[in-house]
Amino acid sequence: MVLVVAALVAIIAMAGLSLDMAHAYLNKTRLQNALDAAALSAASILNDGADVPTAEAAGRDTFAEHLEGELGAANPALGFEFSQTLVPFIPGAIEPDARYVRA
Repeated sequence: MVLVVAALVAIIAMAGLSLDMAHAYLNKTRLQNALDAAALSAASILNDGADVPTAEAAGRDTFAEHLEGELGAANPALGFEFSQTLVPFIPGAIEPDARYVRA
């Protein structure tokens, strides 16, 4: 009987841990998707001929839209880097030459 109780406690603990890890992985995926969407949004606005501050604002708006709901309270710091080349990505491009965005 003692072994059954000990095994049951271990099984319940492992089930709880697996649920917590699945939730953490889901939130990580949501954050990554929001960040990818923000970078794509900023790059799209920049490609349309807008300036860097407008592209950053569009990226931040897209990021905030994707984090509505459960992750909306997290509000992590979001920064953008702009580059003239993709490989190697060298941040710090000046405004008219910025073509690539990393968030």
